[in-house]
Amino acid sequence: MVSNIRCVTIFISTPTNMSRYVERICTLIDDFNEIRGYRRRIIFRPIHWKKDAAGQVTEDAQNVINSDLLDECDLLIGVIGDRLGTATARAPSGTAEEILRFIEKKSDTFSGKHAQIIFRLKIDGDIYSIDHLQIEAVKNFKKDIQKRALTVDFSEDHELDGIVERFLESACSLVEAAHQADTRVADFPESSQQKGNSVVLHGSAPV
Repeated sequence: MVSNIRCVTIFISTPTNMSRYVERICTLIDDFNEIRGYRRRIIFRPIHWKKDAAGQVTEDAQNVINSDLLDECDLLIGVIGDRLGTATARAPSGTAEEILRFIEKKSDTFSGKHAQIIFRLKIDGDIYSIDHLQIEAVKNFKKDIQKRALTVDFSEDHELDGIVERFLESACSLVEAAHQADTRVADFPESSQQKGNSVVLHGSAPV
């Protein structure tokens, strides 16, 4: 029997000093798919520029990441610690640019809950390694986006696990609700001809 799996892509955005969490989030996503996703015919695919970006010679690598990867994703998870990163031509950092660009996207399926920004409260290293300008940049960025995206803090790594799992569960429920709404509309031939009845997600794949 052939059934459809809905594939939801998640862009993972971090400054360099938080890149160690990319693999952890990818593992959490894989575990969620195995335990809950396949059973509900929804899988999440993590996207990160280091493994998914095609090699190109360009003066504006961030713009390539935006157009080739970020803009094609359904969801975003961002992890920020005590550094925001290096400024780009358009934003305080590459991570900031990705997040700001993404939260402007309109998402009927996820009802504005398509970006989860996670802030790590712990600071690595000693007092001499603290960059106060970077910490101030993080504080200002957090204040700027708190009313436009889902934000949450964590200190210990196991807390991050729960945050990501809850975000995936919420997204899974929203996809299911949107699919059920589409199914109900499809039961009415007259309504099914109206524009905008289908929820479009990237990569519906038969299995």
